[in-house]
This record gives sequence, C-alpha cells and structure tokens, in this order.
Amino acid sequence: MRNSARREDSGPLVQELELAMDEKGNLKVGENFMTSTPAVFATGDVITGASLVVRAIDLGRLAAASIDRYLSGPDRGFEP
Repeated sequence: MRNSARREDSGPLVQELELAMDEKGNLKVGENFMTSTPAVFATGDVITGASLVVRAIDLGRLAAASIDRYLSGPDRGFEP
C-alpha cells in the first residue's frame, strides 16, 4: 500500500544533506539503502511512502545488515 501523495516538506536535514528524492518525495536509495549522500542510509516509509509496519520492519532488518557490512569494511562485501 503506497501513498500516492507527494511530500511537500522534506525537512531541514534532507535539505542540509542534499539527499536526492524521487518524484513522489521519497528518499532515493540504492540496493544497499545508502542515499545519494555517502554513509547516510534510509529505510521504511521515507523510501516507500506510507506502508504496512511489517514492511518497514523487513526493510529495517535489510538496511541494518547493509549498514553492518558498510561499517565492517570492504572485506564484508559492501557494494556502494
């Protein structure tokens, strides 16, 4: 279930970090959940729009694994 409404106020942190957003106002992330700003990760409703909590939990687990690989160094298989 995705919210088709566009977010109008992305907030000061999004603006300060110059994070890329899609046409619906969601943050753009790569397959590893990293945003357009290196070392800044995003997951959940900010990348999908309003959704079910179980989807946010699933995405959170995937993002946490990606962040762990990132922090552990290149030998752990992180692909930027």
